[in-house]
Amino acid sequence: MEIHALESLVDSGWMLPESWRYRATKRGKARARIHRKARECIVVSTAASDCEDGPVLPEIIVDDEGYAKLPLRDGIGLKGQHELIRSIFHTSYKVCTGGSRPVPWGVITASPSNYLEPGSVPTGFVVKDPSHMKTEEVNRLWMHWERRSATNQKLVVFIKAKDADIRVTGKSKTKVVSTLDLDEEDQGQPAPFASHFTERTTQPAAHETTPDDVAINDRYTFLETLSKNENYLELVDATRDLAILAKQNPISERHQDLPTWADWSWSENYLSEDIHTSYATLMASLNKLQTCPISGPSSAMPVILGIGLLYRESKRVIEYEEDEADPNTPFYLPHSAIDLQFLVALDEAVREVLFSVVGQIERLNKEGLSDEVEDEEMRMVVEKERHEVEEKDVESEENVVGGEEQQEQEVEEVVQKGRKRKINHASSNSRTAW
Repeated sequence: MEIHALESLVDSGWMLPESWRYRATKRGKARARIHRKARECIVVSTAASDCEDGPVLPEIIVDDEGYAKLPLRDGIGLKGQHELIRSIFHTSYKVCTGGSRPVPWGVITASPSNYLEPGSVPTGFVVKDPSHMKTEEVNRLWMHWERRSATNQKLVVFIKAKDADIRVTGKSKTKVVSTLDLDEEDQGQPAPFASHFTERTTQPAAHETTPDDVAINDRYTFLETLSKNENYLELVDATRDLAILAKQNPISERHQDLPTWADWSWSENYLSEDIHTSYATLMASLNKLQTCPISGPSSAMPVILGIGLLYRESKRVIEYEEDEADPNTPFYLPHSAIDLQFLVALDEAVREVLFSVVGQIERLNKEGLSDEVEDEEMRMVVEKERHEVEEKDVESEENVVGGEEQQEQEVEEVVQKGRKRKINHASSNSRTAW
């Protein structure tokens, strides 16, 4: 179980002990059950953290401009160093965007020079999600940053951000609010739920679209509305970038092994009943999504759709209130098998799928470079052949000229021989006359 996921839940405010008691009283049995699971997971996770993770990660200190300074990594394990690298990148991205959007790793992997200032990473270094970096990659990047830090240079500087990540000044149409910011009785309206996994706006959509109602060109937009989870949104962005590199429209392959609802033909507002009534079926469905082979954007689309629908369904379970439930709410939703442990597993599945998508982006980039090399080699071969043909033409012309000169010389020799014959013949006749 990922400790950082639980810590994010705690930071969001909804898992504070005081909030547990209040919310468990206000919201029914489903919320109370999740709270109990949260307590159990935090106790287990804290013990595991003390035993396995070792030293606490150092705090990232920023300079006057907001850029991260290089912390010490002595005694920090590989996963801890991954988180430090992620924080350093994210701190710099916040300076560029003016907000807290996650770093779009898939986009940067595809074209790092368009987003990072030269020298931010070592030459030839493949920028990707830090959790996928090997030990030698971490060491190489860290040593590079140590040299930059020694010369008072910024570790990482973003020169460009995704347009959607740029913070827009002024009033926003929707506002994400923490559970601690509003109180149902004080405000007279339902308090939204906000966490690392799910978020809710103050103006939720009146109608939640089903996949079969979504036009092909609107699929990426629909996927982004299913959840505000940062890793999930990064996965959607990476898949969109993969489709651009592969020059494909947002089409989707149909996988027989995936759940029936992980398809763009799904027409129901809720997932199937067995997902909620059987924890084994729920985890089996997640495992199918996590292990589904991805060979391109079309094979990734149903996987991401399924994951997004699971996030949306989890949000419904957590926000369910018996006294405020819609009459059309399925009877099995209040007693759903979805719990905190599943949410953590879902977040881990997103990371695995993102790793596969980024791998496909890297593959296409390498193939693109290979094609460029092959084109250059072909151009050089054609140029060489053309040069050889020109040299042969020159030799042919020289041979022709040489042949003409030789013919003229031979004619001259024949003429000279003819003259000699005439002279000899004349001499012979004179002697005969005498």
